[in-house]
Amino acid sequence: MKEAIVGRKVAFTTDLWTGGHKQREYITMTAHWIDQNFRMSSHVECTDEFDPAIRKSGVNIKAAVVNSLYANLAAVVNSLCKFGSCGKLVMQIWQLW
Repeated sequence: MKEAIVGRKVAFTTDLWTGGHKQREYITMTAHWIDQNFRMSSHVECTDEFDPAIRKSGVNIKAAVVNSLYANLAAVVNSLCKFGSCGKLVMQIWQLW
């Protein structure tokens, strides 16, 4: 993530998936960036269970993403900041609220 923090250009994606024999549903947030050598890199920021009773609409997925980031905020910020300055990236996440 050091390269992403230096360049300050990170994209976040989400993925909804079902795992294991218990058929639990999950939502994962992943950060993606292109480093100075034009190599794409990714880092999973957080994964949480997604309530299967909730319809998978854009509004509900956004709420799940915001809740997941909020619940895992310390780990996400630590991940983004452990290599150096990250104020702009943290502000991008904070603006989701």
